[in-house]
Amino acid sequence: MTTADNDPKFDPATDATPASTGRTAGEAGTTSGDHLVSDDALVHFRSHWQVIQQGFVDDPWNAVKEADSLVGDMLEQLAAIFEEQRQHLAGQWGDGEPDTEQLRLTLRRYRDVLDRLLTI
Repeated sequence: MTTADNDPKFDPATDATPASTGRTAGEAGTTSGDHLVSDDALVHFRSHWQVIQQGFVDDPWNAVKEADSLVGDMLEQLAAIFEEQRQHLAGQWGDGEPDTEQLRLTLRRYRDVLDRLLTI
């Protein structure tokens, strides 16, 4: 019997289970301190959030509108980041005739992107 027969989490793209790589499926492609946005953007979003929270006491309606706008901006930035990654991956297999190993590595990268999306 093979690992694939014994473990429903076996990943043929990596020939490994999450446990054998030292990562859970949700941790794939991330490390401690690994952020989706730049450090500058992180500081911007967090500081803007602090201002919004502090402004709630004086103007709750405006604070909620600003929070909605901030979340919308963050979602746009995340969508752009993941679209750039997807286009980069598509370029790896869409041009020419990649060999099976290149396709396996690309599939693994797609899995990592999907895992990150699912853990947000």
